[in-house]
Amino acid sequence: MKFYKLLLYSFLSLFFTTACHDDDNELVDGPETPETADAYTLRVNDYIYQTMKSYYLWTDQIPELNRQYETDPIAYFHKLLVKEDIYSGITDDLEALLNSAEGIEKAFGYALAFTWADESQSKVWGVVEYVYPNTPASKAGIKRGDLIVSLNGKDITPSNLNELITSQNITIGVSTYQNGSYIAPRTESLALAVIEQNPVHTHKIIDADAKKVGYLFYTNYIENFNSSLDLVFAEFKNAGVSELILDLRYNLGGYEKAIVNLCSHIAPVTACQNRELIIKKEYNALQTEHNKANHIDDNVYFTDTLLNDNLNLNRIFILTSDQTYSASEVTLVGLSPYMDVIRIGERTGGKYTGMQIIPAVIYVDDVPYLDPIIGNWAVNPIVLEYKNKNGENPKGGLAPHYEVNSFYLPMEPLGSENDPLIAQALQLITGSQSVKAQVFNQLNTERPFHHASSPLDPIKKNFFIKCCL
Repeated sequence: MKFYKLLLYSFLSLFFTTACHDDDNELVDGPETPETADAYTLRVNDYIYQTMKSYYLWTDQIPELNRQYETDPIAYFHKLLVKEDIYSGITDDLEALLNSAEGIEKAFGYALAFTWADESQSKVWGVVEYVYPNTPASKAGIKRGDLIVSLNGKDITPSNLNELITSQNITIGVSTYQNGSYIAPRTESLALAVIEQNPVHTHKIIDADAKKVGYLFYTNYIENFNSSLDLVFAEFKNAGVSELILDLRYNLGGYEKAIVNLCSHIAPVTACQNRELIIKKEYNALQTEHNKANHIDDNVYFTDTLLNDNLNLNRIFILTSDQTYSASEVTLVGLSPYMDVIRIGERTGGKYTGMQIIPAVIYVDDVPYLDPIIGNWAVNPIVLEYKNKNGENPKGGLAPHYEVNSFYLPMEPLGSENDPLIAQALQLITGSQSVKAQVFNQLNTERPFHHASSPLDPIKKNFFIKCCL
C-alpha cells in the first residue's frame, strides 16, 4: 500500500497516538469463564476503540466494553454504534476499499434492481439498471432494461441472488425486450474482472425547441475522474447549453473533491468567484475543539478554478430515487441556496452525515505508518453531520417536486427523451409532453426490493471526507 493513499484516506490527529485497554467493566457471573481474545484480535479491538472514541460523531454514547472478551472485532465494532447509525462500517481489506474509492473494483460491471418474478415471492428477477463499458457484462451484450432470469441453470431466489454480484463465475439467463415483449432468454457466462468504473457514464446534448439541454448520468463521486467531468462541461459550454438535467437516480455517494468539481461547473458564476459555502461540517466536541485550536476550516466551498467551463445556471433539474444518497444529497442541498434545484423522481435516501476511512496506524517519530501487524483493517465511521448555507440537510430524505416512478419496464436507454424522468424535465423546459412519457407515467410497475452492483454498496452510500494534510 503506497503511503500517499494513507495520507489521502486517513484523518490523523494527535488524539490517536496510543492504544490502551479498558478493563473497568466487571464480568457477568456465570459457571464458565468467557473466551478471551488473542493478542492480534485485542490489538484490532484497541485500534477500533481508540478510533471511535476520537472521531465518531456520537463518541459520548460509545459503551465501555471489556475488549479482552470481544473475540470478533467486527461484532465488537457494531456493538459500539448508536441505534440510528446503519452506515458506519469496518473492513479487513483496506486495499479493496481504497481501490473502490478510486473506481477500481472486481465486478461484472452491471447494476441490478431485484424484483419479484412471481406472486408467491419465491422467484427473483434482476433488472439491469446500467452497465459500465468494457466490462464482462458489456462484452456479453447485456444492457439497461435486460432481465436476468436464471442463475447457473436455476431460478434466482432470495437465498442465491447475491451470487449475481459476488461469485467468481456465473452463467445467467438474459431476456431482452424486443418488438413489444421480453423474448426467450439467452445464456451468458461471466467471470469477475478488475474493471474501471468511470462515473461520468453517459452525457448528451438535447435540442429542446430553441434551447440546448445538457444531460449527464453520474454514478459516483470519484475525484480521480474529475477530468472527465471537466471535458463534459467544456463540451456543454462550447455547445451553448443553457439547461441541465443531472441524473443522480442511482448515485450512492462519494468524495467531497468530486462534489466541489461538479457543483462548481453548475452554480452561478458569482458563487464560485466568491468561493461561497456548499456545506458546513459539524463534528463531535473533541474534533471541533481540535479544529478550532489548529485553525482548521474544512467546510466545503465552491472553487474559482473552473470558471472557464462554468455553465452559470440559475436552475437545474436533478433526477432522484431512493438510491440517491449522501454526496448526491450534498449536491442537492448545497446548490439550493444559490439556484433553483428542481427534483424529479422519488424521495432520496436521507443520508445527512459524512464519514472517513481511517486505517490502523502507528507513529514513528510522529510520522504515521500503517500498522505492520493489523494494517489491513480500516473503519469508516460517521464523523460529522452537514448542513448547507441555510442550515438545511436531507435528514428524512428530500421529496421530489415532481414525483415520477424511477423504476419502469421496459426501460428506455439512459438519456432517452422518452425516459419518464427526462421527459418530465423536458416538459418543464419546453412546456410540451411526449405521448410515450404520458403512457409510462400511467404504468404501475412493482418496486424493486433490493439494488446491488458491488459488495461495497453499503459503504458507497456515504459522503466521504479526507484530511487536509
